[in-house]
Amino acid sequence: MLFFYIILLFFDFSLAECPPEAIIVPSVLQNKWSCLLFNPPGKKFLTAEDQCINKGGHLVSVPNQFLNFFIAQNADSTFGDENSGTKFWIGITSLLGGGWKNIDDGSNTTYFDWASGEPADSLGSNGCTSVDMEGLWYNDDCFNIYPYVCEVPEVNVDSTSQPITPPQSIVSRIDTSM
Repeated sequence: MLFFYIILLFFDFSLAECPPEAIIVPSVLQNKWSCLLFNPPGKKFLTAEDQCINKGGHLVSVPNQFLNFFIAQNADSTFGDENSGTKFWIGITSLLGGGWKNIDDGSNTTYFDWASGEPADSLGSNGCTSVDMEGLWYNDDCFNIYPYVCEVPEVNVDSTSQPITPPQSIVSRIDTSM
């Protein structure tokens, strides 16, 4: 009987699930966050990030091709078909200075899936990453209005509220000397 209790100590029995309308990220995709929230109303990049922060998360960072594919598939079913030309925001930016960074923690991005000719460094391409329905990335104008994908934490089943302390806003971390 003691053995049974010791084994139970190694299991997490907390009851948590994704917030309403969010989807679970399979653990094999190695994402930092457990849930993704696809937001069809278009927003500018920084406004989208602030909306994600208000939900307890950030625009999604993409650490590998498996998660990129998973996000693109779900975005396609949420935002429109792949022939529509729709793009959406993810949480990778050069606004923080020093190259392409993950917006959630400021770390360097190690995985990229740029479309041909990207990341363009031309007029109108100013450091915010949009993705098309095929999962290809674009260095885009941060003032364009696109749907967006948030990475958000799980919530307790018996709780109806979001985490109390929201993450830090990107606006306070942007290098304004650019």
